[in-house]
Formats: sequence, structure tokens, C-alpha cells
Amino acid sequence: LHDDPSGAASPPDTTPSTSTTAPADIQIDASAWVVLDLDGRVVAGEDVDRELPIASLAKLPLALVAVDDVLAVETHVVTTSATTAPGRRVGWEPSTTLAPVELLDGLLRTSGNDAAIVTADAAGGVDIVLAQIAAIGGEGIRDVSGVRADTTATASEVGEWMRRALEEPELRTALEARAGEPLPGQTGILLGNDREPTIIAAKTSFSTAAGRSMAALVSWEGTDRIVVVLNAQSPLDAALDAYIAAWWEGGT
Repeated sequence: LHDDPSGAASPPDTTPSTSTTAPADIQIDASAWVVLDLDGRVVAGEDVDRELPIASLAKLPLALVAVDDVLAVETHVVTTSATTAPGRRVGWEPSTTLAPVELLDGLLRTSGNDAAIVTADAAGGVDIVLAQIAAIGGEGIRDVSGVRADTTATASEVGEWMRRALEEPELRTALEARAGEPLPGQTGILLGNDREPTIIAAKTSFSTAAGRSMAALVSWEGTDRIVVVLNAQSPLDAALDAYIAAWWEGGT
């Protein structure tokens, strides 16, 4: 980020504007969820400060602390160690050169764990990056790609990272949806389409420990808000309407 990565600036007011429980007739099947205004104010949510596994949502704070270093050079070289990263990978070959936009796209849109390693290397290495992430509230982040089950955060923390990422033009571009593109790993919701609610930008994740999780910028009836869902049991495309309904009932 271009501001102080230590978070010295005054934090946003995250005091809920209303009760943080969902209306009784709305069934929320996630372990935790939150809806934030774009200024960071909590509109609605449940267990917003509960520490939970977040899987590849850990790439959001990684992107925040590394974006300046990623953009500072014209190309990045994929190392052999990156190509052997466990879990999901973009699939780059060793010595592949990447423009910054390609690296950020691989990190946030494709969610490649190889991209996470290259991104961390660009910012000084994994240990330095993890310390920087801890300085912006990510003390529970144990690895840069989110493959470890003990990499955890709260819905409020993820929402704030998403909010700050959307303020960075290059990160927002990587998070923004292509028109008509299916929500990754889901079936029914199309990103960036003309139905309501519309998902403008999103980062999704899935693991056995973290369940189905998502941080998204959602537009509904002319209002944009950030919705974070951690450990949803049903598919996100089937569950999202419940969170939107809770947002609508929870406050305006």
C-alpha cells in the first residue's frame, strides 16, 4: 500500500449500526459473515471477530503488503520453488517472466499458490511478508498462500483487507469480475452481469478446514458493499441471497 503499512492511520469505525444477528427468518449457514460499507462500517454480521481458517483468502493481505514491490519492477521471474508449491497453481514453468499485472492476476484471480511464492519473493521473502501482514492485523496468517489449516483470520479482518485492496487500482483490476464469468467453483451466479445483486469483484477460497469462503464487492439497488462469508456449508451461489437479505434487513 502507499500509506503506512503499520496501520498508523485511524482505523475505520467497525461498530455495527444495528444488531449483528440476522433476522429470524433468514437462515445463515456460515460460521461467520459480515457486511461492510465501503468506509469500513459494519452493517450486519455474525461472529465477525471469530478466528477461523481462511485458506486462499490469505492472498488478500499478501497482495496488500506486496503490491508496491510487485509494481516497482517490469518483470518477475518464476522460481523452481514456486513451481512446486503445494495445492492450486497457475502452472508457470521455471524461469517464466511475468509482468506485474500477470502476477497479480495469477495471485488474486487464478489464486495460484505459485503466484503467492513469486509475490512474496518480490517483497523480500516469506518471513518479511508474514511480518508485514501481522502488522496490518494478520497475526493468524501462517503462510502466504493459505494452504495451512492454521492460517486464520476473522470476517472483519478479511473485510477490511478486501476494502483496502479495492482502493488499489491494480489489485481491484485483478479482483474485478469478467462479465458473465461463473463464480469460481460455483454454478449459478455470474460475476459482473446485469442481474441484482451483482458481484463486482471477488476472491473465493475452499479447503476442508475453511469450507467455502468468499470476500466480494456486491452491488444491489445502487449500493455497493463488501460481503465476507467464512465456512459456508452450502454452495456460495445458493447461499449468497441469504447474506444479501441479511444486509438489507440489517441496516442501510
